[in-house]
Amino acid sequence: MRARFPYVLVDEVQDNSELNYSILMNLNPANLMVVGDVQQSIYGFRGASAALIGSFARTGEAKLLKLEDNYRSGQKILDLANRIVGGLDFSLRLRSARKTECFMDFRIYSSNNSEAEGIVRWVEHCVREKGMKPCEVALLSRSSANLTLCEAFLRSRKIRYKKYGGLSLGDAAEVKDFISFLRVSFNRNDNIAMIRALTQFPKVGETTAISFSKDMADPNSQSGNLFEVISWPKQAREMETWLNDLDGLKTLEEKGVYLRNAIAPLIKANYAKDWGERMQTIDSIVESMKMNPGDLADFLDAFTLEKTDERGHPEDCIVLSTIHSSKGLEWPAVFIMGSGSMQMPHPRVSSEDEMAEERRLMYVAVTRARDRLVISYPQAIGKRPDYQFPSPLLPEDISWRAMDNLVKVNIPRPEPRELTRLR
Repeated sequence: MRARFPYVLVDEVQDNSELNYSILMNLNPANLMVVGDVQQSIYGFRGASAALIGSFARTGEAKLLKLEDNYRSGQKILDLANRIVGGLDFSLRLRSARKTECFMDFRIYSSNNSEAEGIVRWVEHCVREKGMKPCEVALLSRSSANLTLCEAFLRSRKIRYKKYGGLSLGDAAEVKDFISFLRVSFNRNDNIAMIRALTQFPKVGETTAISFSKDMADPNSQSGNLFEVISWPKQAREMETWLNDLDGLKTLEEKGVYLRNAIAPLIKANYAKDWGERMQTIDSIVESMKMNPGDLADFLDAFTLEKTDERGHPEDCIVLSTIHSSKGLEWPAVFIMGSGSMQMPHPRVSSEDEMAEERRLMYVAVTRARDRLVISYPQAIGKRPDYQFPSPLLPEDISWRAMDNLVKVNIPRPEPRELTRLR
């Protein structure tokens, strides 16, 4: 094999594992070039090792060529990126080959809801006022779960998006359950929604649900008021009360809160292992309903019970992505949300190596932006609430802007963990 392949090129070497590297070293080709950026080594959970570039550089025969001219981002963005990873092994000093100006902003919102609302306004500003294509606008987050509330708000405003990394909001089972009840309350002849809603009740199988939905849709089985004639499955009789109650509620917020409380026992029974997380997803939808000025018909237009499978990224969709899934991509405008001290680094980080990877993750997120970069965090998170501060992965001298009058000032900062002080 060595004779057959005298010239070998390995790209993205920082994403290789120790086993990959061992195979390469044993192949020992006559001419070997590796290309990579140690600051983009963010796949430690897959076995990737950030130390591989250093191992290669220290072989004694390697010639090191630093490619520090950057053709993507403006210099202000690169200055921030350089500071984030400054001092780490093999860090580069990126300099922009472009001569254009770029925009950066750092925002504090009072809550998760406020942050999501601010993100929607930012998206509308980029598309409607700056004339950008939706596909040129990206929202990034450390975790897929962080994006859920934004998905709900975007859907409520009928802003199309495509998500990368994690399950899309509309594909989550608990969301389909919740929306199915709303669909039936809007149109009681919606067979697909009726079947899904009925099967959420214990001991109501699909056969029973299908039979019931057919009876409802058959005009020969009705006389007068439909729900006075059709006999509901015994285990699901309370659903009739729910639907009648929902009819009497005027606002989307009232309907959302009522249905959330009504189906909570079903969610707990049907998803016993992680029902709490699933209820948080439903809570995100209810919060978006509170902010939605439209009616139920408008709200339901934003959701679908069927999964869509689009190939490529449509031009009329903005990008929602985890930072891990964004690696290698770039957009003119990038918004990094959830950049608070309790969100980045990940709360379970427990070692210096893990902290270094979190720092590289922030670096990757920042360097996805070409022209416009916004970084934000919600000051209060959770139900207690807990107050957080800017991520320790970011420089301490950044000037943050309070985006609403509920942002609190002069909150005493807790003693930082030793890990959060690592640079």
